[in-house]
Amino acid sequence: MSDHSATGVSVVIPVYGNTPTLSLVIERVDAQLAQLQVPGEIVVVDDASPSPVIPPSTHSKLRVLRNEENLGFGATANLGVHASDHDAVLLLNSDMVLQDGAVSVLLGALAREDFAVSPRIAIREEEGPCESVSYIYLRRGSFNVGHLGMAHAELLPAEPTDIAYCCGGAMLVWRERFEHLGGFSALFSPYYWEDADLGLRAWRVGLRSRVVPSARAVHMHGQTIGRADRVKVNAIRQAHRILWTLVSLDGARVWCRYLAWAPLRVPYDVLRGLVPAPSFKIIAVRLREIPKHLSARDSVESVLGRAMTTHEVLCKFAPMAKAGRWGRL
Repeated sequence: MSDHSATGVSVVIPVYGNTPTLSLVIERVDAQLAQLQVPGEIVVVDDASPSPVIPPSTHSKLRVLRNEENLGFGATANLGVHASDHDAVLLLNSDMVLQDGAVSVLLGALAREDFAVSPRIAIREEEGPCESVSYIYLRRGSFNVGHLGMAHAELLPAEPTDIAYCCGGAMLVWRERFEHLGGFSALFSPYYWEDADLGLRAWRVGLRSRVVPSARAVHMHGQTIGRADRVKVNAIRQAHRILWTLVSLDGARVWCRYLAWAPLRVPYDVLRGLVPAPSFKIIAVRLREIPKHLSARDSVESVLGRAMTTHEVLCKFAPMAKAGRWGRL
């Protein structure tokens, strides 16, 4: 980027079906774009909904794209980013309601060193638990993510702070960098873990993610994926957690920590019902896609250079992970 400031912003909203909150989400975005000093647009990407999505907006720069077949969140978001006109792209879920001034604050915060920035995201209400102060950790043979504000609101930062990844449902990203990294990986189609994976890949090439607490959003959970079959959703979530673990392993230290627990972790998860049988069917199908995912990641790192290993990223967020577990920094 030749300048610190974005010259315009495209708001990309992937959507499947006319969700109850879509009108409110677009109205809030529309009002905020009108107050900016830079041009803006709204790109709604309809992921082959049974009935075409017709967003209610008078914004002159609103476009609706429609997939010919259902591709899932990651691929739909990638298409929206690629079709956008501006150098900064705000990815927004159709159930993510931005509070007043959030777009302006995020644009002002997005810096040359950033990959992406995210607002402080509360669940269901303004003072609800926060799900955007993210960290990653490797524990008992499995990579996982946590959010500092889910149980310990008193630990939430007041200033912009580095996080492991920005939630895919509300992240302002440099379009060029998003596309250089290949966007969300097809390995995690249709949804879950694609944003954590992208954030880790960004850190590995030295691009940071940050949360900007003065920008606020409310996530009206249950309006998108939450409307799908819960058994299916959980099977996908658990399968993708295991796949993310497999593609994130690198270096002797990380491999040793994984192998020390892996022989016990899988039987433990199965016996306790934490990983349902359908998850293993998903994993079996996706295993063949792992080499492609790793090849694409390594190709990007060969061009941009690797700045951090996965172990170093884990170490960076270890204090936050410890705070999230024990309730103190």
